[in-house]
Amino acid sequence: MAFIHKYSTISNGDTFNFGILNNLDGNNITHPDYKNAILGVNLRRMSDIVKMGLANSIKCLNGSQVDGVVVATGLGSMLNTELFISSFIDNNQSILSPTPFINSVHNTISGEIALHTKNHGYNTTYSQGGVSFEGALLDAILLTNEGKTVIVGGVDESIPVLNEILSKLKSKRLFSSGSSFFNLSPNKKNSIAEVVNCIITKREKLNSLLDAYNYSPKKDFILSGNSSCKYVNNLEGVNYSNYCGTYMTNSSYGLQMGVELLNTSNISELNGFNIPKKLNRIFIINHSSNQDIGIIIIKK
Repeated sequence: MAFIHKYSTISNGDTFNFGILNNLDGNNITHPDYKNAILGVNLRRMSDIVKMGLANSIKCLNGSQVDGVVVATGLGSMLNTELFISSFIDNNQSILSPTPFINSVHNTISGEIALHTKNHGYNTTYSQGGVSFEGALLDAILLTNEGKTVIVGGVDESIPVLNEILSKLKSKRLFSSGSSFFNLSPNKKNSIAEVVNCIITKREKLNSLLDAYNYSPKKDFILSGNSSCKYVNNLEGVNYSNYCGTYMTNSSYGLQMGVELLNTSNISELNGFNIPKKLNRIFIINHSSNQDIGIIIIKK
């Protein structure tokens, strides 16, 4: 079993300091003061995506020891990728500095987290497009089944050139930036939510899967969003993408929103949807494409 003990998000609004439900009106990503969040580190050479992942991880640690770090990122460090590719043109394919390449690889974030938290345990990165976070969470659940405590999270960044390309392709949605991390352990004591299951499947299997878990709108609630720019119509439940924007690991944001709902008793309605008085479970449904979905089920 996997239990969530801490969480941290950097997204639209000041979610890092005040959580998601208190910042649903934010329109642009709000970065915290990283000098206070990441102590004793030269931040000048760090890209935003690394700072987001590292700050969230440190907050989730809160002085405790963990056995592993699992990071999900759909696109990795887009800023350093752009710098690396541009250097080919600027230098006429002559000798290049290795720094932009080293910082552009997807596992740079997990490596920096391990380096600055002095974690020498299990460390891996998942990059499976719109279901990257679900892949990372499945791995983290397997680790908790082995008795290990894990930091797991999703982080992606957007850069102007990426959205310029999407605009030319007439995409209905552009990419945003965001980061959400969690402290998972096999210990129920002092936990704030339990991850019942995490599933990656085809969209046409959604209804049968909800039936298999005896989903009931009287006791359960759905948070549904999209992690890719292929907009999916008729999303069921509250669309968390409307609050955090679209990025390939934004179901991690949906997971924190769900955890906060489970631990908040004074919210009876969200975006026009009634929340059951005795909320049993929350289904976070990620429409990663027109075919694939990721489903995370949590309960108190």
